[in-house]
This record gives sequence, structure tokens and C-alpha cells, in this order.
Amino acid sequence: MKKTLTIIIIILFTGACENEEIPDAQSVISDLSFEYLWSSDTVARYRFLNESSGADSYRWEFGDNLASDKSNPEHEYFQDGHYKVRLHAYKGNNEDISDTILKLEFKKLPPVADFEFYQTHVDTAVQVSFINRSYHVHTCNWRFDDGHGSSQINPVHYYKQNGDYQVRLKIHNAIWEVDSIIRTVSIIMK
Repeated sequence: MKKTLTIIIIILFTGACENEEIPDAQSVISDLSFEYLWSSDTVARYRFLNESSGADSYRWEFGDNLASDKSNPEHEYFQDGHYKVRLHAYKGNNEDISDTILKLEFKKLPPVADFEFYQTHVDTAVQVSFINRSYHVHTCNWRFDDGHGSSQINPVHYYKQNGDYQVRLKIHNAIWEVDSIIRTVSIIMK
């Protein structure tokens, strides 16, 4: 009787081992998510969150021909579109891939032109510093009413004669909508 009991125990033990899955020491499971950080009318920034398990290295592909090996990278997009974001998770020779589609539509906000200016007397001229206070600006064009202009965001201009100058700032947003503003700059030489 003792022999039979021993055989039965061995058979039961062996049967239990055959049906039980033993996890692979090299297994890796990739998973990803992302969170919106901020955007303007020309750029959107996202943080990608690596929720993988068992991996020791990663590779992110952002769907715009750029990539990162960071675990939780941030990435900026500059155009509307559908981006296939893919996370490769590696451990040894094993790889697992997860992907998602990120759909971006930038808010096309209308441009709003505005500026301030400050005057400083220098030698034989008046220096005027222009401060662009516009919103949703992609490009800007200044006309100083003396035959000169600038495409700088915050230009400095020198006037050498007294007078009232009609300074115009014309701006465009990312889809070339236009706004402009004209302010009078009165110059009195010392």
C-alpha cells in the first residue's frame, strides 16, 4: 500500500507541473498612454507615459519621423494630423510593441495685433522701443512711417526728425489670417 501511495503522489505532482505556466524570465509587456501638456496655435506638447512591465530599454516613435529612447519623453507636434505613436519595450532579445493614434487639430485662433512703445533720447535721435503685445502671431511686419520697417518681434527704431509718425504693425497667424494696428508716435527732438 505504501508503494501505491507514493506513485499516486508523484503522478499528481507531475500533472500539476505540466498544466502550470511558468513565466519567462525574459518576458516583456509594453503599454503606453499620453497626457496633453499645452499648445498654442502652432505647437502642441505631450508627455508620453511608459506603462510597460519587465523591460530594461525603450524606443518611442512619434509618427513624425522623430524618436526617443527616454522612458517617459515629452514631444512637440507642429502640424495637424494623425500620428501613429509606437512604444518598443525590450528585455534581452525580446520585444513587445504598443501603439496608438494621436489626432491633432490645432485651434486656429485669429490674430490680434497690439503694441506699446517707449522713447529714449540718444545723441541726435530718439530711440523708440516697440513691445509687441499681439496674440496668435506667426509673423509680423512693422512700418515706421519714415521709409523703414522691420520683421522683428520687438524692434528698436531711431527717429531723427520731429513729427507724428503713424506706426503700423501687421501680423499673421499660422494660417495667414491678418490683423493690423496703427498707433501715432510723436517725436520731439531735444
